[in-house]
Amino acid sequence: MPFMKKHPKMLLSLAASGLSAGLLCGAETEAKQPEAAARKEIAAEKAEPFFRGIDLLMPMTVTALYQLPADVKKADARMSRWQVSAEVAARHATETGLFYGSLAYSYTNYHFSGASTNFFGDTERVLAYARYEQALNRTWGFFVDASGGFAAEKAANMSDGTFGRLGGGVRYTVSEDLSVFVGAQVLTRMSDSATVLPHIGFSWKIDDRWSLNAVNGLVLSYNVYLDRSLRLDLGCTYSNTNFRLRDDSSGRHQALEIQEVPLALSATQELGKASYVRGSVAGLLYSKYKGRSGGNSVGEMKTDPSVVFGLEAGVRF
Repeated sequence: MPFMKKHPKMLLSLAASGLSAGLLCGAETEAKQPEAAARKEIAAEKAEPFFRGIDLLMPMTVTALYQLPADVKKADARMSRWQVSAEVAARHATETGLFYGSLAYSYTNYHFSGASTNFFGDTERVLAYARYEQALNRTWGFFVDASGGFAAEKAANMSDGTFGRLGGGVRYTVSEDLSVFVGAQVLTRMSDSATVLPHIGFSWKIDDRWSLNAVNGLVLSYNVYLDRSLRLDLGCTYSNTNFRLRDDSSGRHQALEIQEVPLALSATQELGKASYVRGSVAGLLYSKYKGRSGGNSVGEMKTDPSVVFGLEAGVRF
């Protein structure tokens, strides 16, 4: 089902999730019936319209991340961080349309060692997101999405850290397993003027187990079992986030831009239909913190590659 394929988040996960399979002869025999049932379910899903008849789905997730200490380049200092976040979401689907909305909050603690002072303090972020997709026929459809919120250093005024994005475009279904979307998006980020960027990606279901998605990077997914109870993800993505910093000594507004490229491996274990857990390990290949004031750069900080561990749990209503 091209229109219902999910796009994974920027930071993926790895978990020690019971990959042990029963090697007894009886275990193999007992597994044949669920496998056959799963194949029938997949075949039935392919025969359904664009969107499945889900009236309302409200997942809630809690995530914790920890980055191991990394050396700050050109400075006698090391930086580590931990982050906790929570998100609530809702989804409404019909045979030809889909709406998805979410609201998330995150708090990040930065710790600097070996430095005479912290380069910046803890940050908070509130993000709202909404997306609507509409199928026009079996081949063409369109989508619009928007996000916005507040992000600031704890010592700064949260209301000064506004940001927003509005995007849209068309979606073309190449086959029942491959779809691409092309569009544009407009971003506003605190001190900067509006920026227009392309909005391009694809979703490819290679077979019943493998899929490949491209949104801000590439993510390869593998369903260990045909009932999709355990999924492994491997991906490399790019993220760019901005935070309002406290004013400098002259009273000028300042902002912090964070650019990161993680290469991550994750495992998601479904715990029935109502909950799941996800673990992750990511190599942070590139990390840059850039200070800006009035749209101009006022210094930057880079760190050596590091490792980030993550754990997420979610429930669905």
